Amino acid sequence: MLSGSTVKKESPINRDRTPIYQIFSDSAYASEAFLDNVEFKNFLANTACGGKQSIFFRNEFSRDYIAPHFSRNAKFTDVDTEGFFYMEPAPIEWAVTDACGDFPCTAPKNTVLSFQSNVFAGTEPAF
Repeated sequence: MLSGSTVKKESPINRDRTPIYQIFSDSAYASEAFLDNVEFKNFLANTACGGKQSIFFRNEFSRDYIAPHFSRNAKFTDVDTEGFFYMEPAPIEWAVTDACGDFPCTAPKNTVLSFQSNVFAGTEPAF
């Protein structure tokens, strides 16, 4: 899952703003995610039970900031396009005037994923 945060005045130690995965309530600044020497296997868009899955997808609470993600020396085995990355449009409910003005916050459109020296085997994404 893509991690992220937003600019808010609340302190991360404020216990009233849990659970912590609700990024919009517990801010993190200048965050980055590093994926080094990891292996992902069998991420096809649909599971055997008919559910959806993806390696990279947006945290439903990341409306204003998604940390850049850097992948190095990862191996992707039998990963198709939708099983690799999925990003739905920002919901209109994110149009919060005091946070983002009269339009949805733009975090989903400002996502940075960097991949270096990665290997794909078997089913591969179509990019």
